[in-house]
Amino acid sequence: MDRHRVNDTRRAELAIQRASGFKVTIFTNHRYVTQNAASLVEARLRGTNLEIWASNSRRALVYAMQPDGSAELIPNWYGEKR
Repeated sequence: MDRHRVNDTRRAELAIQRASGFKVTIFTNHRYVTQNAASLVEARLRGTNLEIWASNSRRALVYAMQPDGSAELIPNWYGEKR
């Protein structure tokens, strides 16, 4: 693993630990469609469903919502075994 990927992985881990919830978003038909989820697993499932629904070859983005109102993007590759 390269150094940047390790840092991104660590940042994602910290964001998930502190998360008060997750937000899934996809851009379709000139607007953003957003759904909320309680866990990362649920967010990824909702993301997959949004990608199928949108059928525009765009990927859904998953954000970990922090208690202070900020959001941290969770990379699609996070959690994959290498």
